[in-house]
Amino acid sequence: MRTDLLASKIGKTDDWLIAGNLVTTIPQKINPLSVLPIKIPLRVFADIGTYAEAWDRDADVDRILFDIGLQIPLFDETINIYIPIIYSKVYSTYFKSTIPENRFLKTISFSINFFTKELKKLNRELEF
Repeated sequence: MRTDLLASKIGKTDDWLIAGNLVTTIPQKINPLSVLPIKIPLRVFADIGTYAEAWDRDADVDRILFDIGLQIPLFDETINIYIPIIYSKVYSTYFKSTIPENRFLKTISFSINFFTKELKKLNRELEF
């Protein structure tokens, strides 16, 4: 999660940081996207982390930061759309203060993976 508009960036550190990311697929039987004519998997993701400054004695931020939501992988996981649903308190407060309207749509993010199996095959066949 980006917190660019905060005076002190949450999760920014010069010391240490630890984070974990979990992803699991929702079974096809209960996947609401299974009604579509093309197969689109639906996943649940969770990001959790902490950093040095959160453990200082005078720190007034949450020690553990997290977000949990849905991931939609498209085109053999080349494009991934992340829809966060639950956040730690600091993220929730940040979004409410910086994004007053249409907050849900503005928190959706995506990633592009240029190293999928299909693109690796294509890359081997191209000459530069």
